[in-house]
Amino acid sequence: MKQYFRWLPHLMVATGVIFVIGTVLHEGGHALAGVVAGAEIETFVVLGLRIWPSIEWVPTQGLFGYVSYDRELTGNARAWMQLAGSAATWIVALLALWTWRWPSRTEGWSLARTAHLAGSFLWVDVFCHSLPYIGLPMYLVFGRSLRDASTSELMFGATELGLGEYWLLSAIFVQPPLALWVLARRFKLRRSEDSQQPTA
Repeated sequence: MKQYFRWLPHLMVATGVIFVIGTVLHEGGHALAGVVAGAEIETFVVLGLRIWPSIEWVPTQGLFGYVSYDRELTGNARAWMQLAGSAATWIVALLALWTWRWPSRTEGWSLARTAHLAGSFLWVDVFCHSLPYIGLPMYLVFGRSLRDASTSELMFGATELGLGEYWLLSAIFVQPPLALWVLARRFKLRRSEDSQQPTA
């Protein structure tokens, strides 16, 4: 059993890397949606580091990252822009989860493999941004918790586009157990395959 947990040190590093990459993806989703809507990016900030238009440390404004545009987006353009952040991380999480395979006893673990596993948890972004809908803080222990569309970009986008509450509720109550079930199912399959292989 212990060979399956040799990846823990790698996962600790990979989780930090994925957190940074996830933030870049999230803000990149916002930025791309704004550009598609015809706006130009004025500022692109990730974890206090401004990447555009110049690289320098700036105040975080209490956010992991943010993007500003040369004009205000309105209507559906604003709604899609609000959704695009979490949508970007969700798509990457879906791809990572879909392609994930636990390593066999002979394959071992690598940082790339553990980063792949950590990437399959990027759905947590959608989960956290849906929590204010049921009155919980966005990050469980801190963050905005009022049940109002203005407290969560995901809630605002979903409300404006008429996606309905079932979409938000499924992100909270269906998505996490489903993703964990997929990982557990593949873990069980890998153990079964390993048990059928002869040992040296």
